[in-house]
Amino acid sequence: MVIGFDPVRVLSRIARLCKFCLERGIVTRANVVDHVTPHRGDWTDFVTSELQSLCGPCHNSAKRQVELRGYHCDVGVDGYPIDPNHPFNRAGGSD
Repeated sequence: MVIGFDPVRVLSRIARLCKFCLERGIVTRANVVDHVTPHRGDWTDFVTSELQSLCGPCHNSAKRQVELRGYHCDVGVDGYPIDPNHPFNRAGGSD
């Protein structure tokens, strides 16, 4: 842990619900403070980059998927991907 960095205090300042779960219509308490853009060990990015609140499962799976692929694979009730960065949506879909 970084000296002077209190994740509980940071989490209380940004949001208390998981951002990824909320995007899917699920209310889940957040317990992880996550960097929106990976800092990759860069101290300046670590300290100054934008933060988001996530639950443990989303941080360990959904966030990793987004970092590797660049989009969420979640689908809406209509069966279509909800992430505008998903290849289906970038290609204009098939109507």
